[in-house]
Amino acid sequence: MTKKLEKLLEQREKINARIQKARARETAQKRKEDTRRKILLGALVIEMMDKGELDDGVIMKRLEGFLTRDIDRKLFDFPVQGDSDSTETTSDKKPTSSKKTTESKGAKKGSSASQSSEGKIADLIRTEVEGSSVEIILEEYPSDQKMAILRTVREVTNLGLKEAKDLIESTPCVIHKTTQSSADGAKKKLEKFGAKVSLKVDS
Repeated sequence: MTKKLEKLLEQREKINARIQKARARETAQKRKEDTRRKILLGALVIEMMDKGELDDGVIMKRLEGFLTRDIDRKLFDFPVQGDSDSTETTSDKKPTSSKKTTESKGAKKGSSASQSSEGKIADLIRTEVEGSSVEIILEEYPSDQKMAILRTVREVTNLGLKEAKDLIESTPCVIHKTTQSSADGAKKKLEKFGAKVSLKVDS
């Protein structure tokens, strides 16, 4: 191999490394923007609850059905799968905005429920932000599974078709940055199609 060719290959490796870093920064920025949207939406919901424009009972009921992770459900005193006394929890630990609270508190319901909901929603948002610390790194994947990998990456990252395609074609690369549980789930999905995936805690 000539020195000129060696130099060109070295330059290509450096360029590829720079491209990968740029794409990783772009992915991280999109993640931050998504988190910011959630924070703003949460703030709007809190304000509407404060003004009585949203029914606290309805919101809490929908929230209970929406949350699946135990760590999130505990923030709102919802029963979790690991509870041995889930029946007692369900009857004794009602959300602040339950029917019983509504009937007993009367006029105070709006302020007390809103304050409780505001604190819990803020805790939920902090959990989402602080938990976003694991990088999903796509090391390699079988060429015959490229379409399946592409679909999975789009599902995990919410990227458009072109962005996701460019991303996996730069493998090895960081495809997403998220919580540990979400990263574990994404890793399993990708490995199902023969991909080699590693997770790295972002310090």
